Amino acid sequence: MIHTILKHGLYILLTTAFITSPLVHAADKPITERPTSRDEVLLLINDGLPDPLRGDISALVSKMMTARIGPPLSKTFDPNLAIARLLGRGARVAPDCRQLFTKSGDPDRLPCIASVGTADGTGPYRQLGYSKHMALGNVSFFDRPADREIGIADLVPVKMTDEEANLVACRYLEANFGLTMEEVPVAPADAQNPYPVRTIAMAALDEGGKAQAVEVEKLVSVRRGLFTGLGGNFDWIPAPGAAVVALDDTGVKQASIREWQELVPNPDVDPRNAKTLQELSNEIADDLLGLMKGPIDRILIGLSFGVTAPTNDNDLRGLLLPAVQVFVSSVPADLTEAQQVELSNTQVSTASVVREFSLVHFPNEKLGDE
Repeated sequence: MIHTILKHGLYILLTTAFITSPLVHAADKPITERPTSRDEVLLLINDGLPDPLRGDISALVSKMMTARIGPPLSKTFDPNLAIARLLGRGARVAPDCRQLFTKSGDPDRLPCIASVGTADGTGPYRQLGYSKHMALGNVSFFDRPADREIGIADLVPVKMTDEEANLVACRYLEANFGLTMEEVPVAPADAQNPYPVRTIAMAALDEGGKAQAVEVEKLVSVRRGLFTGLGGNFDWIPAPGAAVVALDDTGVKQASIREWQELVPNPDVDPRNAKTLQELSNEIADDLLGLMKGPIDRILIGLSFGVTAPTNDNDLRGLLLPAVQVFVSSVPADLTEAQQVELSNTQVSTASVVREFSLVHFPNEKLGDE
């Protein structure tokens, strides 16, 4: 995001600028290499269930399938307008942008690239990329200034607040990329972290070896969500798609929308085919016991939307599927010093696993890994 030649040992730091929840310290229990039993996994699943899954899952599925879906990028993104606004005169559009299908007749999933300047040079360069088929939902832009040497004294601190950065980023995505705000979650009024903003800092060591840091940019990360009206923290349910904007007080330096696929309700989803809690729990347990060969410390389950593909290969839309994401940790999130020492003497992996499962009986119910 800082496209310059750095001197004097400058390096980039990514610091959080929002209030984080207090860490919950794990119980000081010994680290074990013993695989978790099926009964223990089922207890962990029960402990990690969100409240909506403890009620009528058929009604939950029905509510999720009527979630609000905004206009797709295929209708709201105007490449000519984006090129005029972001690149201006002299923009070059790659010749292969006209190639919408591969030689085998499949939709071409490579992006169309428009640019100003020389990518391999040291001068300023701006590039806009977007899906040739906007149902795929990918757009990206970056603005690289001319290379120059800078030191810590040359860096300009960013002054905008997280709230201002979030507002500017959302307006930018809407005005230039056509991203509808109907699919951008709004934080609850009592949220500790209302804005998905972090701060980018650049730092250098002074002659005494002490680090000096200057916060130079804001990074806004937007996770796509669909409004369900379930209430509280479940009003917005995560769906495939994300956007990122890097900016400072002078404007946006880099922005992208990734996999913001056009979505339609899956016509084969029937709330009457919703899984019971016991069926869902057993399915998750069977999957994790086959996947995790070591211990499991914690299982957290969240509501989510998955997608399945239409039977027509040329239809690039995603068919919406009510699902759950299962987050699995082998070790406590906040290890004590004693646990860290003990862990170093074991073969236990600290890697976390994310799995996704359909809430309804449906072909290919297990949606995969993340």
